[in-house]
Amino acid sequence: MISTGIQLLNMINNRLLGYQGVATDRQLLEYAQEAKDEVWVVLKALQRDYFGEESQWLDPSQLNYFPTLTPSLREYTLPANFKSIRFIEPLQQGYEQIVFRFVEIDSPEFQSARRAANVDQSLSPTVEYWYTVYGRDRFIMAVYPEANMNIKLYYIRSLMDIVAYRDGTITTSMGSMIATLNSTTYTIAQMNDMVGADLTINNVDFGTIASVNPATQVLTLTTNAPSTQTAQKYTIDETLDQLVDPFTEKIADYAVKKILLAAQDQAQWSAWKSEWDRDVLALQTSASSRNDADAEFVQDFTG
Repeated sequence: MISTGIQLLNMINNRLLGYQGVATDRQLLEYAQEAKDEVWVVLKALQRDYFGEESQWLDPSQLNYFPTLTPSLREYTLPANFKSIRFIEPLQQGYEQIVFRFVEIDSPEFQSARRAANVDQSLSPTVEYWYTVYGRDRFIMAVYPEANMNIKLYYIRSLMDIVAYRDGTITTSMGSMIATLNSTTYTIAQMNDMVGADLTINNVDFGTIASVNPATQVLTLTTNAPSTQTAQKYTIDETLDQLVDPFTEKIADYAVKKILLAAQDQAQWSAWKSEWDRDVLALQTSASSRNDADAEFVQDFTG
């Protein structure tokens, strides 16, 4: 059972057979990330909400955080893993009847309401609020909320990145929460992915990574280090996204084939990629329907 990023890298390496070593761990991880994103694209096309998520307003540290609407703001940052909105549900007592309706930002009705609210901030609709999604993460309302409101977004989320790093060595001291990576050049995005992952040194669990400093390649742990380690091998690993788990073998196949074919025979890679897409769809559609609550009946057509 493959459940972590390091286990996935090991699976890819095992499937390379005699070609093990032709790609570094970091290159393998890049191919695995690409395959993970391709799985999302293929399954998203089914429009079955497998990547559905619900927002919450209590814990800003979580990926699904969306703040409480306030009368002084019309623009808000969407959840960090947001892709597209499916439904907005008002939960604030006294405002449950409100309807949120998506309107394109270039529509005359949205722009007219926006301009009117610029003149008079107290203007508010009786039932329907117009909003739009702009750029990567902006939730923009035409008018200001009439009161503090907690709402829940039902949205399609992205898949969490695969976390699996073991390049270079690491140094830390017993009782310290600081661990310094040696001989590494992880990018800001890669290091940000490490937050929340587990650090292991010499098969000993050193705890969870609380924060990172890409400029100095330093990790801050949530607990004190249990021992002193000087320039020792390490792994930074995290459990795979639960929605990736059924497709780990297809992700491994994708990475292996990309390594062996992409640089050698682009036409053959394209043909294999099309077949891989069909395999992912077949794997998904062979499962049962998402709806097991209601019986479905087929009526014969007669006429």
